[in-house]
Amino acid sequence: MKEYEQKRSAPVGKIFAAAIGVLGIFWLAASNLTSASDPEPIRRVVVPAPPPPVSVYDTLASGETLAEMLADQGIDGSSIYQLTEVVREVKNPRTLRPGLVARFTGLPDSGPESVLLQLNADSLVELELVDSMWIARVSTVPVVMDTLHLAGLIDSSLWFATLSGDLDKLGEGEFQEYVYDLADNVFGWKVDFTRDIRRGDAFRVAVERERRPDGSLRSRRFLAIELMTRGKLLQAIPFTRPEGHREYFDAEGSAMRGTFLRYPVAFRVTSSFSRRRYHPILKVRRPHLGTDYGAPRG
Repeated sequence: MKEYEQKRSAPVGKIFAAAIGVLGIFWLAASNLTSASDPEPIRRVVVPAPPPPVSVYDTLASGETLAEMLADQGIDGSSIYQLTEVVREVKNPRTLRPGLVARFTGLPDSGPESVLLQLNADSLVELELVDSMWIARVSTVPVVMDTLHLAGLIDSSLWFATLSGDLDKLGEGEFQEYVYDLADNVFGWKVDFTRDIRRGDAFRVAVERERRPDGSLRSRRFLAIELMTRGKLLQAIPFTRPEGHREYFDAEGSAMRGTFLRYPVAFRVTSSFSRRRYHPILKVRRPHLGTDYGAPRG
């Protein structure tokens, strides 16, 4: 019996040893596979950002051509020819006036890739380099609409009235333009601004304007006007006809425009009445007991 049991137990030990060996080989293989499949650590590579575009402004000088200005900005001859031909589709380069402003934009280490030309106060031509070819796009300078309210109390003349209202919106010389309009195009048939205006007279105006980014005006038009002179209130309301012509009417609907102007000469005040007028030649202040006017020849 003992001999039989020993003979049966021998194979079991061998099987167990063989199983342990197989498991060991499998573990070693799995260990090698795992270590071989581990990814390498990620290396961070810093790529420098490209330099930002740089813009340079240039102004067309007197006697300078567009081609010369382009050459001064490092543009090669073939590109200059392309640019001038593209500009010619919009405006003859020979007719460009001194003072034209151009903006050249490109990377610091290369030539310009875009050129912006301001042909006049309202027109822009943008030239862009695309696949070694220059293309042009015409655009209009954007404007902002606003309404200006002004009131004035007259002391000696309309030109030197004490103003109130939107004075912070008033541009240099803008009020004088409104005075010319009031005197020539609105009340010129009702009021002689050289004789009828008295101290204590007053006025109010509302003006609709189109303003460019630089503050200059593209257009302006009166919305309503009131003038109080010698105790009489004069009102003027604009009306634009379909063909674009603008006329003014009073509160009763009668046209402000008459047959004859109260003063038939288009003039401007060059020097007003003053007790201490600065003399431009003598360089002193002295009384100027009168009002000087200037008018075109003819």
